[in-house]
Amino acid sequence: MEISESEKKELDKLKIGKLVKNTISIILEKDLISENEIQNLLKKDYSKFTFNVIFPILKKVDKKISLKENGLINGNPRYYAKPIENRETEYLLTNEWKEYNREDFMNWLKRKVSDL
Repeated sequence: MEISESEKKELDKLKIGKLVKNTISIILEKDLISENEIQNLLKKDYSKFTFNVIFPILKKVDKKISLKENGLINGNPRYYAKPIENRETEYLLTNEWKEYNREDFMNWLKRKVSDL
């Protein structure tokens, strides 16, 4: 995926959490990454290595518990409350994004997303 200089400037204006939330929602809803990559985003080590984020980027929604409970880790909310659907599976996206994650996220986006 190529990002023009003007597009990059627009993306840089967004706060990192909003950028990731909006982008990942589009990517999952439009099915723009492979199933294998989705499986990677569910792994803690992959998330740490790829994005320097300590929680898995995605978490499958467990229908047996509330959405609020799904988003908690050790009693703290670590995932956005609104699920994102991909291939009839719902996922929560981690809300643990810091500005220093921006470059890693943008690099991943360029490598992994076929057509945003």
